[in-house]
Amino acid sequence: MKTFTVKIPDAANDTVEVEIIADGRTVHSAVHSKDEGSVSIEITGSGSTNVQAYIDGAKVSDKTIEF
Repeated sequence: MKTFTVKIPDAANDTVEVEIIADGRTVHSAVHSKDEGSVSIEITGSGSTNVQAYIDGAKVSDKTIEF
């Protein structure tokens, strides 16, 4: 299990929709406050997993996590 963290940009709205997708499936989708600063979730898997993060529909991160 790995922790994946997305930083909420300082220029973001007061609330943002954060969606995190791992290997094509949504593993997190929720509204967060900009005051939180970042969102961290646990990713489980084996081998390598491609993870993308979107804030308000815009891709902000695209990483491969190795387990």
